[in-house]
Amino acid sequence: MEKPVGTFRILLLGDSFTVGASVAEDDTYAEVLEVLLNKISAAPVEVINAGVGGWDPFQYAQYYKHYGRNFSPDLVLVGFFVGNDTYSQITDIHQTRTAVLGRRVTREATMDPLIRLKVFLYNHSNIARLAWNRGPTIENVTRKDCADFSTQYLAIQRSRLNNHLKRSGRQENRVINSIHQISEIRKLADMDSIPLVVLLFPDENQVNERLQQVLLADGDREKYDFGMPQSMLLDLFSEAGIPAVDLLPFFKNDARCLYMNDTHWTPSGHALAARVIYNYIVNENLMSGSAPRKQSSVKD
Repeated sequence: MEKPVGTFRILLLGDSFTVGASVAEDDTYAEVLEVLLNKISAAPVEVINAGVGGWDPFQYAQYYKHYGRNFSPDLVLVGFFVGNDTYSQITDIHQTRTAVLGRRVTREATMDPLIRLKVFLYNHSNIARLAWNRGPTIENVTRKDCADFSTQYLAIQRSRLNNHLKRSGRQENRVINSIHQISEIRKLADMDSIPLVVLLFPDENQVNERLQQVLLADGDREKYDFGMPQSMLLDLFSEAGIPAVDLLPFFKNDARCLYMNDTHWTPSGHALAARVIYNYIVNENLMSGSAPRKQSSVKD
């Protein structure tokens, strides 16, 4: 994809958090970030959202290897959701699905000549989703308040509690593959002298005390460290020479309800993430002078 002369291009890799599940495209952190950076940049800034719902670090690495470099990015950001990216063990393409128009599909489905039309309709039509969805759906995506949890949501979040067990050698062994996959992206980016930054996205289990009260039985809390797995990931990414931005403190210190019952961010959550990423990019001077450092923060 040819880049317009003078344009600063950011490539985003990630899963459904990066895609912006259940929010309008203009509300995704990718779009908000692009708007923020263009307000202060001397040159046009383009943020390319290459996220695909359900992808894992292996797929981020494969996409960048085969397609991402063709965009000639000036900066690569990896949206790393700790809820399912941390301990991913996918290492082979045959373990994965592929993607059409940002939606995961089986490899067999890509042989259907109408697959692109079907995916388009699925993404844009409630009737199509109702007709084709064969699995359980998340009811009540939006909430009345931060304690309004659906039954399906609680089941998903309960299954993720083990991500926040206290650090041990077992967890460090299980995270090796994810660190390796991101390191593969870094090696390719280094060949082109492109900065790579990992964005660590928190799970709501870590930031919503009312959710913790529902999920944890009496006496269970001592088993967990809700700063995990970020504290471990920050150490291991640092050892691998990969910069990482931890969004957990910012989400934890925000009193608003930033998640929906499909486990993803509200528009406010995306806006918060965009501001944190914006500040990091500007403060670290990752735009090579395009963004003046004197305008290095965006206030709520």
